[in-house]
Amino acid sequence: MRLAFNNRIAYFDLEVKVVLRSGQESDPNQLFGYDGLGDPPFNQPFGLIGYRDIGSPETVHLRWLYTDMDLSGTRDTRYYRDADRFVIQPVVPSGVHTRTTAGTALGNGSSDNATADEDGSSLLWNVQKTQLTNIPIDPERGIYEYTYTMVGFERKPYWFEVQALNNAGSGNFSAPSNMVTESCNKDQFLQTNQEDTNSILCADCPEGAFCAGLDHDNVTALQGYWRVPWSDYGLVF
Repeated sequence: MRLAFNNRIAYFDLEVKVVLRSGQESDPNQLFGYDGLGDPPFNQPFGLIGYRDIGSPETVHLRWLYTDMDLSGTRDTRYYRDADRFVIQPVVPSGVHTRTTAGTALGNGSSDNATADEDGSSLLWNVQKTQLTNIPIDPERGIYEYTYTMVGFERKPYWFEVQALNNAGSGNFSAPSNMVTESCNKDQFLQTNQEDTNSILCADCPEGAFCAGLDHDNVTALQGYWRVPWSDYGLVF
């Protein structure tokens, strides 16, 4: 820094840095670019659901709703900034019994935009908003439905959370999705009778039963057959 006093020049050894309202700051005495970052996303995604196609358990489709608008009317619009990307991560909700963690989601690590630690944990998909299919649900409130497809999964069930981000930071994660199981064909049923959620998989329909790809509780007897009440899980007819 240089200052002039009565034709004399005074020099001061000062460190100068830029600190933004969002909390970002530059290194001392370094060039710093600012494009009006504003605040992190104000809202969290909601209505998150997932599903798999019959015969393709390695592929998971997710859908969720999101708006950049402040529906509460409490946000300072001077610092408003839209989300420009989403992070998707697998989770295990509290109370779920499973022998492995959510971090081992990918069987082959081939999913686009997916990153993971060396031990396979903390798996994340970082997806630009422009990559997503979106459908307007409530244009007046800026609510859109976003969809994204991921590949490389094992057959076991998964749960997911989604978070909105921009260059100023991240918003809150959504509530966990439904349990995303594999989809069974008409000659199978889903083993929801299993205590370990990793074993909730499709199995062949028992002889004498009508399954139609439904879960265990909805398997019924065909005409002329009756369920054997004392059989394991009631799956003998």
